[in-house]
Amino acid sequence: MLLHESNLIHIGYLLVAWCVIVLYVNRTTANRFRTTLRLLQIIPVMFAIDLILGFTLIDHLYDNQASASWMSKSIIIYPPMFIGAVWFMFRSRRQQKND
Repeated sequence: MLLHESNLIHIGYLLVAWCVIVLYVNRTTANRFRTTLRLLQIIPVMFAIDLILGFTLIDHLYDNQASASWMSKSIIIYPPMFIGAVWFMFRSRRQQKND
């Protein structure tokens, strides 16, 4: 079911994770290479927290199927999230140069 409560919790967590990435990218003064390396550190930590949350909280609240669904969505979502974060970083840096 698409609008299961666990999916809504997952969407909320992903929005929080994306907001953390956007705040970091907008506030950092490091160059692109260092920012990309830092994103390579931040995103796996958020991914690990996401998996732990799915494994413990969702498994406890719902069932094993919801927990497995949570984890499979996490594995699919985080690589494009990294690519999107790098794209956002390059785009925001380009806009800062033009201003």
